[in-house]
Amino acid sequence: MNQEINPWSSQQTVDIEKLFSEFGIEPISKVKHILPEVPYFMRRGIVVGHRDYGQIAEAIRHKTPFHILTGFMPSGHPHLGHLLVMKEVVWHVIQGGSGYITIADREAHAVREIPWRLCDEYGREYLKCLFALGYEGRTYFQSRNDRLKDLAFEASTKVNFSELQSIYGFSPDTALAHALSVITQVADILYPQVDSEPAPTVVPVGIDQDPHIRLTRGVAHKLRMFTVEERDGYISVRSKN
Repeated sequence: MNQEINPWSSQQTVDIEKLFSEFGIEPISKVKHILPEVPYFMRRGIVVGHRDYGQIAEAIRHKTPFHILTGFMPSGHPHLGHLLVMKEVVWHVIQGGSGYITIADREAHAVREIPWRLCDEYGREYLKCLFALGYEGRTYFQSRNDRLKDLAFEASTKVNFSELQSIYGFSPDTALAHALSVITQVADILYPQVDSEPAPTVVPVGIDQDPHIRLTRGVAHKLRMFTVEERDGYISVRSKN
């Protein structure tokens, strides 16, 4: 990895400017003006960067379909950091987004060795908080969603261990379940496209979760059978082969 970003560590310092320059994350200030109303989490600098959020802003402005998805790893009780993400999700649902919440119990069990019983208990706490904040949308636990598992298997055909090692710094000692949890998160992000309708998806996460976003965008490109491009006055659709 060019910069040490560990999605599973809370003891790290991330150079935001370096992320902007190295990984293609752009300042949210460049697109937030598109929104009919700029939410407080953008005005106050809580959300600082994005990848193609302009598509979501345009969807909100023109009232066209989009999805909002995020996940919570049930490794402990909800805290203030979770609250901020939950409020982002609720705001986007109010703006017209189709909401998706995944409880990442497979990740909690594989990475943190949280017993399944506690995964269920903590996961329910997260969902109660979301509903108390006014969330409306779909929810699921990773371990109980068979369609998600099928999508994860399909996604795994487009990822090799060298790629996981490059992005996450995995070593020969990394448990296979840990790698599988990563692929499951890729499937989480793509899930609205198969559960509902193809539409832009915004995934509010901490900057430390960007490796998952980069991997998913790569997998999504590899899974596509066609290249779709907007050109002068028309949309071009052609086979990738």
